[in-house]
Amino acid sequence: MQSSRKLSSIPLVVDVIRMIDGYEMVRCAYYSIESETPLLDTEIEIEGKNNPFLFIQMEAIFLGSPDRLDHFNSTSDIDAMYEFAERHDGIFVDINDVWVPLTWFDQTEIKSGMVFRIPIDKFISCWKFRHNHIAVEVFLAEEIKEIRTKQKALARPYLVHSKGETSTFEEWTQQQISQSREIYQNNRDNYLQKIKS
Repeated sequence: MQSSRKLSSIPLVVDVIRMIDGYEMVRCAYYSIESETPLLDTEIEIEGKNNPFLFIQMEAIFLGSPDRLDHFNSTSDIDAMYEFAERHDGIFVDINDVWVPLTWFDQTEIKSGMVFRIPIDKFISCWKFRHNHIAVEVFLAEEIKEIRTKQKALARPYLVHSKGETSTFEEWTQQQISQSREIYQNNRDNYLQKIKS
């Protein structure tokens, strides 16, 4: 498949830190386009040739804003992600999660809502672990080896904090909360009437 993107990382939004199988792990959210209905007449360009495919249960993970082919630099970049999905029948934006070892992060203080960039190969490992395609011993083989030998052998950190995207997602979230409150206030009387009925 050909790609015009230069990004080689995926934005992850921190949710919570938990112990998973005896290891400190961070649950992180990522954004994807998904489809629960078969997508007909879809083509992929492979080696310069368009090939028709039938997609079933597709998941395409966002690397950045669909309009800018870059990081999410503004709230309009996040809106563009949803607008992109709305322009195409049968697809929607979904928020999924993966578990990431705490040792992979470039910061010791990790808070909910922080955005980090993860290399694609490491994301794939996290995705496989999350979907039970690999066991924890395989997923964390390098960490387990370090613990046994008591030597730091890994070239870490893998995840780098994206301050700009953290601010962008925080601002976008606050906008969504404000819009929801406004919609509720504007429709409050109708809502209360339905409850009383």
